[in-house]
Amino acid sequence: MRYAREHGFPTPDVHEVSGVEMIMERVDGPTMLDDLIRDPSGVASHARTLAGLHARLHAIPGPAWLHAPFGDPTALLHLDLHPANVLLTTAGPMVIDWPDAVAGPPPADIAQTWLIIGAGEAPELPEHLRQSIPLIRAAFLDEFLAAAGREQAARLLRAVATRKLGDRDIRDAERRSIEYLVASETSARLSA
Repeated sequence: MRYAREHGFPTPDVHEVSGVEMIMERVDGPTMLDDLIRDPSGVASHARTLAGLHARLHAIPGPAWLHAPFGDPTALLHLDLHPANVLLTTAGPMVIDWPDAVAGPPPADIAQTWLIIGAGEAPELPEHLRQSIPLIRAAFLDEFLAAAGREQAARLLRAVATRKLGDRDIRDAERRSIEYLVASETSARLSA
């Protein structure tokens, strides 16, 4: 977080670190996800904002001291940059939750977000939104991937999915969703 902030990226200031404990700047505002639940009409705008945050992050060089699981450590990657980890503050969006940060090629980060949004479990939602989740996800992903670079991310989607599927804590439903998403994208690319 400090490294990203030193490079001008919007993340809370870290004041003190002791082991796994951190004292950081208090940042107020709803998450992008909470704002989407409150008002789904902002889906396109939020998707473009998220793509812009990825672009800004990926302009930061990957530090040599970070793990580079996808090779090519050219950029700083968050690997968990999705609407629940973006706080909408009065000063603009702020990115939180950095324990998965690595160095690598930017399309890997975009592919990871694609998997999280496209195959992750939906949060608890009000009854009137539950039926709309597939449409909201599809609209968000279409806008996000158009702005962030679908083609480049698609080339790394399988490698990113393989790494994610190696997580022992992944639930069976999410595992099946990830496998389906990757198979669907692979099939679409082959038939194109």
